[in-house]
Amino acid sequence: MVGNLFLHKPISNVCDAMFARLGRGPYERAMLIGIAALSIGGALFLLRGHLSALLRPRAALTVVALAVLSVSAQRWLLVSNVELIHLPQFGLLAALLLAAGLGPQAAWLGATFAGVLDETYQWLVIYAHVQGTYFDYNDIILNALGAAWVVVLVGGSATGDLAPQWRRAVIGLLLVGLTVTLWLAPPRVVATDVFPYLRPGVARAATGFDYHVMSASEGFAALLAIWGLVALATRGARRSATPVATSVAAMVFLLLSACRPVPSSPPSPEVAMGEGIKGVESKMEEAAPVPSRIAISGDGGGLGRGFIITFWCGPPLSEFTDARAAEIAAAGFNVVGAPCEGALTPALNRRALEIAARHGLTLWIADNRVGQPYELSPGWEDRLAEAIADYGDHPALGGYFLVDEPNAARFDDLAKVVEHLRVADPGRMPYINLLPDFAPSDVLGTPTYREHVEEFVATVRPPLISFDYYPFKIDADRETFFDNLTLVRSVAQANGVPFLLIVQAMPHGRYRDPTAAEIAWQVHHALAFGARGISYFAYWTPEHVAEQDRWQFRHGLVERGRPTVHLAQAAHINRDVRAYAAALDGFTSTAVADSAGRFGTPLPIDPLVALDGGPVTAGFFARRNQVAVMLVNQDYRRQRRIVLRLPAGARLPETFDVAAQRWHRLGTPVVSLPPGGARLLRWT
Repeated sequence: MVGNLFLHKPISNVCDAMFARLGRGPYERAMLIGIAALSIGGALFLLRGHLSALLRPRAALTVVALAVLSVSAQRWLLVSNVELIHLPQFGLLAALLLAAGLGPQAAWLGATFAGVLDETYQWLVIYAHVQGTYFDYNDIILNALGAAWVVVLVGGSATGDLAPQWRRAVIGLLLVGLTVTLWLAPPRVVATDVFPYLRPGVARAATGFDYHVMSASEGFAALLAIWGLVALATRGARRSATPVATSVAAMVFLLLSACRPVPSSPPSPEVAMGEGIKGVESKMEEAAPVPSRIAISGDGGGLGRGFIITFWCGPPLSEFTDARAAEIAAAGFNVVGAPCEGALTPALNRRALEIAARHGLTLWIADNRVGQPYELSPGWEDRLAEAIADYGDHPALGGYFLVDEPNAARFDDLAKVVEHLRVADPGRMPYINLLPDFAPSDVLGTPTYREHVEEFVATVRPPLISFDYYPFKIDADRETFFDNLTLVRSVAQANGVPFLLIVQAMPHGRYRDPTAAEIAWQVHHALAFGARGISYFAYWTPEHVAEQDRWQFRHGLVERGRPTVHLAQAAHINRDVRAYAAALDGFTSTAVADSAGRFGTPLPIDPLVALDGGPVTAGFFARRNQVAVMLVNQDYRRQRRIVLRLPAGARLPETFDVAAQRWHRLGTPVVSLPPGGARLLRWT
């Protein structure tokens, strides 16, 4: 245990150096094969002379159950294969305790408790400087599984094991903890429309793994279940002495057990590239700064960790520095959009990826070998393969920018590129942005806008529907903002694809300079309609672009390298967006209503009969036995006092305090909404 606590960082540096040298794919394969071989070799060593004990029904049943749990852990709890080291690490610690004379359950509890101490040390010491650090139940369960495997394989009985009163006391404490945490930290699951109707909420790690962060209640329940399996397998069996050689082997393996990457502070480029980034990712709460890779739910369902916050017109690659990346991360963005101007070279893109990784950001690459594929010329597949080879091994790569506002005549070519990327570099975003609904049919390439969007999804099969809509003209507002959102939402839900809205955040052409309330109005409506991401037009004010004389781009979030007031406004909005997305984690968008009945599903919708004092938009979300409603003030000039009309005898809902990021019960059915502002309510 001393070695485990104090050798984390030295050995993590070795692991990160391996990652940097081998690349992500070979590194993950090497960890999987190497740790599996270590585990199997250790298991065979322990099984010498004890194999017949596994033929007992209870032992065989336990082995099958542990195998199922281990496969589930591999699927849901890991952000890198190197984390498999937990299994032999704490399995061998259990072997040491067995060799010292402890009974099987005592040995399992001792090793598991040592794992709790390990995680506590990481929480309070190693990760103390990391904002949002939390206690990691994933690792504790992996530790408990490793210890359980050894105890079951070696065999033994409860004779001389824990005294009954101590066993009852520990079980009682676990049950009390489970009861309390079920209320305070319920399981993080997402409702689905197919069996088994619930699945773990997941995020995407920098390694490309989809992983689930266990809540406290899940951790307590899992510990009780594993202890039950240990008790089942060891009850009534003949106690067998563990050879002294096992202890020696355990001591030899102990140095290897610390090989779990932990980032130093601040992270070095190697740590940012390697699995050191996991140390930050797996220790951060859901409302904390976002992970390096963005998880997009394929079912278009719940919000949460996968929410994209990005922008159009990223900084030119030559202007993308550590200071600029820190500014972007501090403003609450998690994806750096492709630049609109400046040189595009593989070397500059690789440099940008390194910088993005150091600041926990993901980058959407712009490369002439990938982007703007209006007409596929001979050799396009080779050029695409070259680009993937240049960037595909980098953990900060989130996707590839392909094209903006394509005509439907280009959908077939885009489908070929998207499919090629899906096969060659799965998990990375082939990013395409669509036209808004006011584009004429000759520009759309289809008679209607609905046909344009539906044909795009059916032909291209994108992982995300992105579209821009700028509602604020100099002399008036566009009238189809809600129609456009409604149509895209319906197509997205019908096809199980998430969608993203690009909002107007700067003046250009016939569009006025939006106020903070007008920008928030757009963003809050995207959330209410169930969007999985927002993008701002634009971050870097484009100057050296085509038709600058016509559009007169000006006053973006950053202009000529200097932040404008719009960057501060976006940072404030993004802070709220992250909080709302975390609060809605696991919820699914079910309906959208307008208090006046002009669009969406007419009220009443349980649990709201009506909304007085509007106009107000209500986005409905559901999760198990909970319903959440996001109210958005449709007036971006005046505050509104909204009165909730509820069914007779219905309880008042909880309201989400976005600043404190906590729920509390409403004391009155009246809700105040600032201009363009939002309020999140919840009924259980």
